Amino acid sequence: MAQGFIGLFYETAYKNPHKKLFRYLNDGHPIDASYGELDYKARQIAQRLRAMGAPGDRVLIMHKQGIDFITSFLGCAYAQMIAVPIMPPINQEVASKLALVIENAKPIACLTSQEIYSRLSKLKIMGRLEKHRLLSPLVHKMGGNILQKFEPLIAANIFSLNWVITDAKNLGQAELFHLPVIDPQSPLFLQYTSGSTGNPKGVIVTQENVLHNIECIRYGLNIQDHDILYSWLPFFHDMGLIGCILTPMHTGLYTIWDSPINFLKNPVGWIKGIAEYQCTITAAPNFAYELAANKATLADKNNLDLSCLRVAVNSAEPIRISTWNKFYEAFRGNGLRDNCYYPSYGLAEATLFVTTQSVQEKFKTLTVDSQELRVDKVKFTQSTDKNAKILVSSGDVDPSLKQNKIIIVNPNTYVQLADGAIGEIWLDNPSVSPGYWQNEEATREVFGATLADDSQTKYLRTGDLGFIYEEQLYVTGRMKDLIIIRGKNYYPQDIELSVEQAHVAVRAGCVNAFSVLDAEAEQLVVLAEVKQDKDCAQIALALLNAIMQQHGITPDTIVLLPPKTLKKTTSGKVRRREMKKMFLENEFNPLYVWQNDKDSSTDPVAQRNDSVLQSNSVVFNILQQILRQDEAIQPQSRLAELGLDSVHIMEFFSQLKNSLPEHVEITPEFLLENPTIEEVVTRIEAQLGDEICFQSLATVTKVKGYSEEEQKYWQNICHLPEYIPLVESKKLLGNDGVVNELYFNTIGGVSADRILVNGKEYINFSGYNYLGYAGDERVIAATQEAIAQYGTSVSASRLVSGQKPIHGALEQEIAALIGAEDAVVFTAGHATNVSVITLLYSAEDVIFHDELIHNSSLQGAVFSRARRISFPHNDYQALAKLMAQERSHYRRALVLVEGAYSMDGDIPNIPEFISVKNQYHADLMIDEAHSLGVIGATGRGVREYFNLEAEDVELWMGTLSKAFASCGGYIAGKKELIEFIKCACGGFVFSAGITPANAAAALTSIRLMKEEPHRPKKLQENAINMLTHLRKHGVNTGASHDTPIIPIIVGDEAKAIKLSLKLRQEGVYTIPIVYPAVPKGMARIRLFLSYLHTEEQLATTAELIAQYLLVREVV
Repeated sequence: MAQGFIGLFYETAYKNPHKKLFRYLNDGHPIDASYGELDYKARQIAQRLRAMGAPGDRVLIMHKQGIDFITSFLGCAYAQMIAVPIMPPINQEVASKLALVIENAKPIACLTSQEIYSRLSKLKIMGRLEKHRLLSPLVHKMGGNILQKFEPLIAANIFSLNWVITDAKNLGQAELFHLPVIDPQSPLFLQYTSGSTGNPKGVIVTQENVLHNIECIRYGLNIQDHDILYSWLPFFHDMGLIGCILTPMHTGLYTIWDSPINFLKNPVGWIKGIAEYQCTITAAPNFAYELAANKATLADKNNLDLSCLRVAVNSAEPIRISTWNKFYEAFRGNGLRDNCYYPSYGLAEATLFVTTQSVQEKFKTLTVDSQELRVDKVKFTQSTDKNAKILVSSGDVDPSLKQNKIIIVNPNTYVQLADGAIGEIWLDNPSVSPGYWQNEEATREVFGATLADDSQTKYLRTGDLGFIYEEQLYVTGRMKDLIIIRGKNYYPQDIELSVEQAHVAVRAGCVNAFSVLDAEAEQLVVLAEVKQDKDCAQIALALLNAIMQQHGITPDTIVLLPPKTLKKTTSGKVRRREMKKMFLENEFNPLYVWQNDKDSSTDPVAQRNDSVLQSNSVVFNILQQILRQDEAIQPQSRLAELGLDSVHIMEFFSQLKNSLPEHVEITPEFLLENPTIEEVVTRIEAQLGDEICFQSLATVTKVKGYSEEEQKYWQNICHLPEYIPLVESKKLLGNDGVVNELYFNTIGGVSADRILVNGKEYINFSGYNYLGYAGDERVIAATQEAIAQYGTSVSASRLVSGQKPIHGALEQEIAALIGAEDAVVFTAGHATNVSVITLLYSAEDVIFHDELIHNSSLQGAVFSRARRISFPHNDYQALAKLMAQERSHYRRALVLVEGAYSMDGDIPNIPEFISVKNQYHADLMIDEAHSLGVIGATGRGVREYFNLEAEDVELWMGTLSKAFASCGGYIAGKKELIEFIKCACGGFVFSAGITPANAAAALTSIRLMKEEPHRPKKLQENAINMLTHLRKHGVNTGASHDTPIIPIIVGDEAKAIKLSLKLRQEGVYTIPIVYPAVPKGMARIRLFLSYLHTEEQLATTAELIAQYLLVREVV
């Protein structure tokens, strides 16, 4: 017979497998889940877990909001293991807490998604590299911020756990699983208290605790079969997990839920969701109702029907009458009922629920004197009294609830108090937890309280203060000084420690943190004694940043006090409540006060002298709107310094996303890390590119709206301006038949001196097989041997497990060939230029490039965000003038040229470029794709051609697909440069390594070229012979010299196409180059010569070209 919460769910899933239970909205792509679907996935996970551990072992559940969280939780329970729900680590605060949870719970496994695991795996790699003596400085330079944030996880050995990816296939065989009888007293999960980074406590929640608490919730809310729940509460919070996941699982309450991130982005979306699905129940902390009421516009409320909502639970933080009044007034016109508000009281130590209001009755309130309340006395007064304060009841002390005993006790004498007297709230019922996991001392203190006149009954000490009046519970404060802001708990001791460590001027043990209620919400106040009365603004700023970065909240007030101001007990502890009272009554003589008030003249942010952001920038405008201010906002100010807490930051995120182009990626996680305004702007600019200046962003992004018809029009790619050059080219070519005849031909056999196209053989001038190694039997044999030994792919990045001996051999051979200290090989030439330039240069730098530089170098320069300045082709004198004007304005400079230009076949004067770059302290990068293996007496490229030293050039770049019969790219240079690229360049680190076949082909080709210097020599002779033949006939070959690249420039596009077709008819295969590959009026065919070409082939082709160009007047 099934027992306990999980046993009952298992039975229900067996009897009603098709009953729908949950719908997760999933950002517009809803996912539904039935009892049977949840049960099947849970059985798979349980079967997998059983192979890893035993009943009672702990298992972390690290999931984002979604169905996978629920099935993981169920899987743990099915396996009789104890679930530990945790938030995925997104910042230092969460990572530190998670590390302490791991230390306390000692889990054996972690259930997570592939997305989260992949993200953490990068941290694992960084942690491993950080231990490497040579790589450690580089890792800290490139990822030091990440390591610092997540170092606690590495120290906690999180990667030693068994990791189960729950969205992977083949988890386990569900059919083999059967649920054993489960002890109702056994722990179901550990609920770690939120807020404490110093000593998190894991509340043990048993099967019986959950069942009793859900029955109390069912009774208190009068849950019926037709009810529908809407929630966005996080699953790792007790209110979200028990109230909105486990309660529906037991009662069958159909539940719609969204993510907390979506709520913070758009609070009114919560209310719209309730109306759309006609939900009858919802639940949230006080701040959520406040936020939704504040954000709702008339447009939001249009056609919104809330008459369906009969229960709106408010819990998890102090409840305020002003919030409900504001919320009710905002939505009463939409049918919202006045009696649907359910103020409630609960805590994790009692599973969740303790009290709520009676069904269908309007919540109760009392008007009391606020001054008397501060000294824990209840004095009723009139609402017109100047000290009047309205208290909202947290619900009925209902004797009909089974075994639910609530009493008020004097916390010092342990004597039960009469109704109307304020004391500590004590509880005794089956929902009360057995205690804290592995913390006997705290368990005895909190869960083992007894009355002075009754030593038998054990009570839970809630630490909350309150009183009972007419069978209503009123919560007035907290003994334990817990600070609750926006539904999250913060322990003052943790905040005080952060403040002490934030600045050397703060006196140890002389900090006091507490919260106060203002007209809007609970606010954090920090008092700190300092050793000096100077630089107070900077000290306050340091404290502010520490609190925001380590706890994720912004204080309302920071007060710096002279030494010996804070009053202490005889044991040296600050008298917290007395200090709070002195603050409220303004009894201090502070050295400095920082307030989260933009009109305050003491705000250190407002006193900074940094330049102000342009008033028309998107970021500035949005911040002004959120902060409701017109004052200058400084670029170096952090979000916290401006008074933005997590909710404001999510509003900032939402408005940014709406204001920026779709491709610009700004994540909530980035903003929650508390960046400066300048860092936000820089990240946006980096994604906008050179052509859009940020100051004009507001105009660019809001220049017009697009109607539905316009949207459909632009959806057609043929309407894009970028598509027009292709259309023009096709017009020039005549028709699709010509296009198909000239381009994208399927080639048979090896691309050598001859080529096979559609069964017909041609003399080939279209390929890069300069030295003839692409079909060489020795190269093919080496390639086959590499495949046999290493396979067809290395199947990983070389940084991880894709490094093969052949990679090192190839890089050593390339370095030796060029004379450089080291080299690194990439999988593609284009990616080599893009990723290396992007890595080495940024917005503070400048890149000077030849106007005819290859697209890959140009793309790298664009993506780097460096200033781009082009100079006339091969004109080193023009470069010198430009550098004289511009170089001094930039941190670093790069000059980009090619060893031989692939469109014109000419060679730049490299020694002169070296002289210019040396004069202006710039780096020189030479793309030797078409020069290495081609020029120089033995094919060693421009270094040999000009008799240079390897160190004359900072970056030697080349490709392996031309002379070396392979595919890939390389960079050669100083050892430190190559080490940096191998560890930090995205195109290398995050790409699989070059295949064994390609590595072998290139390695063998280079070695053969060294052994066969006659091949480069013969290639060069062929080039000279061809140029001689053509020029003898007066053919325009442009600036080509000393290279096997010879353009036949005819000017008119139609004539170039006609020439190419005529040559095809005569058995010569060439390709026409027309606009946009070259400027209009510069159309050509291009000849690539090979070592394999014979004198007869060269002479025949030259005669044919001359004949058709001159005799038949093609031109």
